[in-house]
Amino acid sequence: MDIIQGSRDTHVGRGWSAPDPFSGGCGCALLPCGLVSFIEANTRECRQHSFIAGKTIRSSHPAERCPGE
Repeated sequence: MDIIQGSRDTHVGRGWSAPDPFSGGCGCALLPCGLVSFIEANTRECRQHSFIAGKTIRSSHPAERCPGE
């Protein structure tokens, strides 16, 4: 998707805390922090985490400040 090329990644989750309860079965890889890559979700057009899914994202942080790494 052109909208995310050159963008910095963000780790996102639909739940209030990690691990993201909505990541099971969606196919997005769970990161060490318990969230998923927003760039990966949009590249795959995930039905849970992508921008086009239009669902609420309740937790996030910049990838470069990931608490799990």
